[in-house]
Amino acid sequence: SLAKLRCPKSLKSGKIATMIGETHRDHRTGIDGFYGSFMAPDTPEWSRRGSTNKSIYGNLVDTLNSGFQQLGLKTYTTAEINAQIARVEQEAVLNNNIDAAMSAADRLSADFMLKGIIATHSQINKVVNIDEVFVTITLSLLDRNGNQISTAEISETTFSDADVLATIQKLVKNQAREITFQLFKDYCNK
Repeated sequence: SLAKLRCPKSLKSGKIATMIGETHRDHRTGIDGFYGSFMAPDTPEWSRRGSTNKSIYGNLVDTLNSGFQQLGLKTYTTAEINAQIARVEQEAVLNNNIDAAMSAADRLSADFMLKGIIATHSQINKVVNIDEVFVTITLSLLDRNGNQISTAEISETTFSDADVLATIQKLVKNQAREITFQLFKDYCNK
């Protein structure tokens, strides 16, 4: 799939920064939350996050970065992004603030930004009377001006006794090459 892409040579010198956030809706408690790779264990909302923990964000960024590196892009780790982009600005990027995306891209000298939102919601499956967790990951590729180039989405349903963290990681790992292809096919083929 990635070998089919005919990308411009300029892509090889490009840089991409990935930011991941999470929204969670629990139908039993009615609690909504928005969390991201900018979180730290000492923040008040750390104990209220839904289904993941901070370590997943770095792992997902690393997995996505491996696909981008195969295209020749230079990538940033979550720690590198956190060192240069404040939490408030990362939240703004994840909440579709174009000015924040442009500012973050400028600060990082990034040619592309990838915004990933993990949406989870849980509810009781009335047929078997156990909790189900629905996971959807929506990825948006932006240029350095904050304009959307493309999107990709993957999803999975799991039961609450399953490890939701492992489900999310497996979902991205299994589809990383396809995700990279989907995100860059229009950019490379035009």
